[in-house]
Amino acid sequence: MKEDANDIRWGIMAYDELSKTRFGSCYKYLGSTSLSGDGKAGYTAVNIKLCRLSEIYLIAAEAAFRTGNLKETDGAAYYLNQIRKRSPNLAAATESTVTLDMILSEKSKELFGEGQRYWDLIRCNKSITYNDVIDGGGGRTSSPLQRVNN
Repeated sequence: MKEDANDIRWGIMAYDELSKTRFGSCYKYLGSTSLSGDGKAGYTAVNIKLCRLSEIYLIAAEAAFRTGNLKETDGAAYYLNQIRKRSPNLAAATESTVTLDMILSEKSKELFGEGQRYWDLIRCNKSITYNDVIDGGGGRTSSPLQRVNN
């Protein structure tokens, strides 16, 4: 989300307990940073979304990209741009600029905190780097995890 400071998805983020200068706490399942929930009862009354329209658009964008349909009317660029509207300062994807990495990046922002990024990277045979450094502390960075194909 750092690509656009005006991305609407920043609304679920708050400063974490270790830093007053960076966002790190995700309030996605609490409804908002004000703990308003879904407006039913308490902040714990948030329905967990199993599938949503934005996820369907991203699946369609990846499928269209893989089949070579990149059109701005009904192809990968079209479906991706439906989601990129949440980031008003990002340039719209076009037939010539849309990439799989762009789709996966948007999916990681849209489905942040849901554990899907890991499986997308494995499915697409991308490298995964683990970094457990917290607030400049003495963490470690492992080498990329390579998928084993049997």
